Amino acid sequence: MNFYTRFLLLLAFTLFFSNSSAQQGNSREKVQIFYYGWYGNPAADGSYQHWNHEILPHWSNPKWNNLGHHQGGDDIGANFYPALGNYSSNDAKIIEKHMKMIKDSGVGVVVVSWLGKDSFTDKSLIKFLDIADRFDLKIAFHIEPFYKNTSELKEQLSYLIKTYSRHHAFYKKEGKPLFYVYDSYKIPKEEWAKMLSENGEKTVRNTELDALYIGLWVEKDDSEFFDSAGFDGFLYLFCQRRFCIWKYNC
Repeated sequence: MNFYTRFLLLLAFTLFFSNSSAQQGNSREKVQIFYYGWYGNPAADGSYQHWNHEILPHWSNPKWNNLGHHQGGDDIGANFYPALGNYSSNDAKIIEKHMKMIKDSGVGVVVVSWLGKDSFTDKSLIKFLDIADRFDLKIAFHIEPFYKNTSELKEQLSYLIKTYSRHHAFYKKEGKPLFYVYDSYKIPKEEWAKMLSENGEKTVRNTELDALYIGLWVEKDDSEFFDSAGFDGFLYLFCQRRFCIWKYNC
């Protein structure tokens, strides 16, 4: 699947909570959008970030492999050029513009991509929370696969919760944070069960790390993974030609 297609659909994807408790809350929170705050430019950040994305290998055509990187500037990894140019995700004015667009669209929760403590996506997180709050938006988290195992993930999430969870814009559903865990299938279900099952030997349940953990369903046989891994729900990736949908089921 084309990287730009995946990115655009993730950014544009909205989801709806269907259970009654969600319906009793803020109706705007039923609609969520994935947001990537990982863009940088030389003026604000000293170098390009993600505008100069590597050219990803093609899944079936080897002629499109090992082609290096986009350069940034006029050469970016996208089919359409952003009206705001090669902006920096650390620019408060840019964040304000984006949050206004998101608020005007009817979205209530912004799911930001997060790559851990001290990452590019973390250094401006307080700006996102503060500005989102001004627009009456909430921030949830899309956990990228930067960690090697669940023990490292727990350490990172402990930092995330201790540092930011008291902020008014930090989204909680039924008192718990909401974490979308990308590429969850790369860690064995047995390891997830130790962390996410009620009786797991390293369980986060009923601890400060308890949250709604949403895994990623990609293959048709992933039902076995989710039957025992302990996740609270899943995002389902369905692809047919160039049509892809992220679907929330919890």
